[in-house]
Amino acid sequence: MPRFPYAVSLVALLIVVACKDGGGGGPIEASPASLDFGSVDFQGPPLNCDPDEGGCAPTALDLTNVSDATISLSAPFGYDGERLCLDGFEAEGASSFGDLAPGSTYRVTVSVCGYAAGERDTEVSGSLTFGADGEAALSVPWSFTPVRAITGDDTAP
Repeated sequence: MPRFPYAVSLVALLIVVACKDGGGGGPIEASPASLDFGSVDFQGPPLNCDPDEGGCAPTALDLTNVSDATISLSAPFGYDGERLCLDGFEAEGASSFGDLAPGSTYRVTVSVCGYAAGERDTEVSGSLTFGADGEAALSVPWSFTPVRAITGDDTAP
């Protein structure tokens, strides 16, 4: 008989809890797992990657509920609205995507919509944080390099 029977039981319980939901992962998975927009030309159409025209380099991001329960999917912390736009959502405050049943996927279109002074020709990065039931559950890293393909222009804005 082990000298510490309760310790063995506790370790077994921790292993079972750690393996729940795919090895300790959250209730949401993203595909792709990160968004690399590459070099984005802010000179081409839509001019200046105008958010009202859908921005530049629109990319589909699929968010899948991998838990056993329905979740309320959201971007509870907003997102970097100076650089990205999510089709149909505002950057300020919480954005609710609605309820997502187990195994279901929600698709959101993410586009590049701007950059700050001094970022031209430099990789810009951050992350989109999505939530389940009001709690942060998944961060999706993103990056892009803003460029302007203007012949003879070598000055940064």
